[in-house]
Amino acid sequence: MPSATTILDLVKKNKALEDENKRYRQAREESQDSEERFRVISETIHIGVFEIDEQGSCLYTNTSFQEIFGISLVESLTRDWREFLIEEDKETVSRRWKHAIEEMDTFSMDCRINRPDGDRRWIHVHSQPVFSDAGSRYTGTVEDITERKTTEEELKKAKEAAESANMAKSQFLANMSHEIRTPMNGVIGFTDLLMDTGLDDVQIDYTQTIKRSGTALLSLINDILDFSKIESGELDFEEIAFDPELLAYDVCDLFAPKSVNIRWSCCAG
Repeated sequence: MPSATTILDLVKKNKALEDENKRYRQAREESQDSEERFRVISETIHIGVFEIDEQGSCLYTNTSFQEIFGISLVESLTRDWREFLIEEDKETVSRRWKHAIEEMDTFSMDCRINRPDGDRRWIHVHSQPVFSDAGSRYTGTVEDITERKTTEEELKKAKEAAESANMAKSQFLANMSHEIRTPMNGVIGFTDLLMDTGLDDVQIDYTQTIKRSGTALLSLINDILDFSKIESGELDFEEIAFDPELLAYDVCDLFAPKSVNIRWSCCAG
């Protein structure tokens, strides 16, 4: 007949086994709850999720992954996603993907795929290794970035068109300014010759006004050219001495022919 001590030990061991079994069931339930939460989240997000083992075999894909590639669940688990890459991207992407798998390194890249229905899409693939007691595996995401890429391309084209139009405008201003400058130099030059002839004081004053007006117009033409320099970042500022009284006098002379009946008074100082 077993002793009281033996019976007590058996009771303690049985209690310990029951407690251990309870903890195991609780841990398994928590694990199942956690896995269920992951599945729910994975199946509701718009980003594709996948998991592969060390050999590169696909273990899991969510619904968004299958929708992005336009394939079924079975196809997503049995076909290599690189099969859908367009020819221009296949070599570069496959080389980097293979290196990431072999070295268990992070992979992140934009690339283009051809879906079975003929639709071409831009995707961003990001994945990284996960290490655990059960071994190593690779988890990642796939995001459809076609809309973003299309917007970027449209913005690029719009920017190029704006730059082209701006260049054409600058070229037009430069050509127009040069075309106007040539006859203006002729006007200014002939006023100098005219002043060397026998002119009375009034004629000399008129001739000097014509020259100053021509010089002012030539300066305005140069200012127009400065707009092109401003856009190209090549504008240089100059410090030029001037006579305020003479400047005011020149302004009055410019308007004198149109304001015969108006009395002007210029005062500087």
